Amino acid sequence: MIIKRSRVTSILYFFFFYRGLDIELIMFRKSTLLIFISVVFFLSACSPQTTPTPSENDLIPEAGQNTGVIYGYLFDQEKQPIQDSIYLSEDVAHDLPELPPTISFSLQSSPRGRIDGETGFFYFDKVEPANNYVITIFMGAGEPYTVRGDNPEMPLFIEVKAGEQIDLGEIIVDIAQ
Repeated sequence: MIIKRSRVTSILYFFFFYRGLDIELIMFRKSTLLIFISVVFFLSACSPQTTPTPSENDLIPEAGQNTGVIYGYLFDQEKQPIQDSIYLSEDVAHDLPELPPTISFSLQSSPRGRIDGETGFFYFDKVEPANNYVITIFMGAGEPYTVRGDNPEMPLFIEVKAGEQIDLGEIIVDIAQ
């Protein structure tokens, strides 16, 4: 039986046989090592990350006498924590029921929230009392996303009263909308 080999394989055969080494054994060991390393990398990527979750009470600032605090958790649909910047926007048409929600948002003047990218925990502190707040997620150069309420067509409106801490719980956002 004649085995066709490329010129490179022939040169390698000559080199290894000349030195008394078996190229098939060397290639087998290299491929076994490559498979082993690949499996190790794959398993390390699949292993759950165990990062300590900080206590909520340590992160939530106290509400002031004339201000409030909003806090909770933000996740995407795959239960991954949101890692983008969050802002507290306002619905400027909240007193006009005949108009649709009109969200006012500014990178310079809207209050910016603090968010832990590992746990999804967020909070806004020193929030002035109002009943027209909306959370906006700013994802870089893309469009800002307004967190929706139970009705996917409407934003989640938040009312803040002086001296209150408002727990919004877990919020799952569909950023693909």
